[in-house]
Amino acid sequence: MEAAFEDAMVADFDSFLPVAVDLPNPNDHHVVAAAAKTQAAMIVTENPKDFPAAVLSNLNMKAKSADAFIADTIALDEARAVADVCANASRNRKY
Repeated sequence: MEAAFEDAMVADFDSFLPVAVDLPNPNDHHVVAAAAKTQAAMIVTENPKDFPAAVLSNLNMKAKSADAFIADTIALDEARAVADVCANASRNRKY
């Protein structure tokens, strides 16, 4: 993931850890701290129960599953999404 999205790495987020103290799982504090540092509006996760809306709403964030995030992204411009998927599929086709 780091190789594909170098700019997605967030460092020095320790000062933002206090915003995550109300999360149910302390192992997820770094996720919200990094999101707060970058002013992210969305956390994409397969464990939305670990990121309660009551906690995230105070930070102007939401949690979504990857499937919901992808569906929303496609809905923004269906024609472009279909064209991009088809173009990518044809580039990666192995015969």
